[in-house]
Amino acid sequence: MDKLAQGSFQVSYGHIDNCHDRSGFGDGGNRLLAAYLTAWSLFGLQRIIMWEIPFLGPKVVAVGFAVSFFFPFLAGWLCEIAWNKFHS
Repeated sequence: MDKLAQGSFQVSYGHIDNCHDRSGFGDGGNRLLAAYLTAWSLFGLQRIIMWEIPFLGPKVVAVGFAVSFFFPFLAGWLCEIAWNKFHS
């Protein structure tokens, strides 16, 4: 994920939001944005390689990855539910 979106979280958010406005996804773009930002914050490749594997070990990192794998999908789904509830 980090290779696709270089820079800090705050820098890329504006770029992603700008692309979202012109993407043609309509209201579905909001759930894509929520899922992307959640995945990016959970699965930082540099953080995993430089900090988590050396200090925690590959087994703990693998368990953490497996446990948090579905969070981006859940964030997108919850964003869609909230969007439909408040904008209908």
